Amino acid sequence: MRKIILIIVMILLLLGTRVQGEKIGAWTEVLKPESIEVSKDRLYVVEGAIFYVYSLKDLSLITKFGKSGEGPGELKVVPMFSNRIKALHDKLFVEGMSKVIFFSKDAKLLREIRKKGGFTTFKVMPIKENFVAIRILSPTEKDKKYYLALSLLDPEMNVKKILYKQEFPEREKDIIMVTDSIHFEVYKDKLYVEESERGFLIEVFDSTGSQLFEIKKNFTKRKVTEKDKAAILKNFKEDNFIRMMVKGA
Repeated sequence: MRKIILIIVMILLLLGTRVQGEKIGAWTEVLKPESIEVSKDRLYVVEGAIFYVYSLKDLSLITKFGKSGEGPGELKVVPMFSNRIKALHDKLFVEGMSKVIFFSKDAKLLREIRKKGGFTTFKVMPIKENFVAIRILSPTEKDKKYYLALSLLDPEMNVKKILYKQEFPEREKDIIMVTDSIHFEVYKDKLYVEESERGFLIEVFDSTGSQLFEIKKNFTKRKVTEKDKAAILKNFKEDNFIRMMVKGA
């Protein structure tokens, strides 16, 4: 569902750009932006271990911070992994491969916490004093499958509770042409989890992992046409990540 919302927002932004037709500025400091975050009047751009902060009004550079390394406040730059930034109410939250870091709004280091499990824990988000994150669960003797698990973590990154999990396809056996994943968002100390496997359903949890309520809507599934199939197959064949996976299998 979030994918659909994202597409709609992008279309609206493109339409707005066409209507306005106004160039407000350009990034001259960033060569290879990896991700962006917009919060109030600021735009945050990630490039490796460096975070650029721009004014959303005219794209003028306010400041930049961050450094590649393993010391305090530093992040590793790892191929196929992008560091992330999230603007919170009163601070900045940064996620790297092996740790998460809190900075003040003026980019001063506040504290950092090492991840448990390294790269198998990702998409970390703070929720009050705890965290939520997606973790890769390895096969057990009883269950030979891999899973993606949305987990509630304590302030030291220890797992407190598994809130939702989804089977993870094995590269050697399964190639999923229309991929899905666990989509979630934290808003006002509540966790919203989209569960497309069960239809149009969003589960809402509090900061302790207790379910509060569900958002559910009945809908009619759209028929997949031959044109849709051709477009999906074309995107699949041209995807560099898929090519790499097939080549390495």
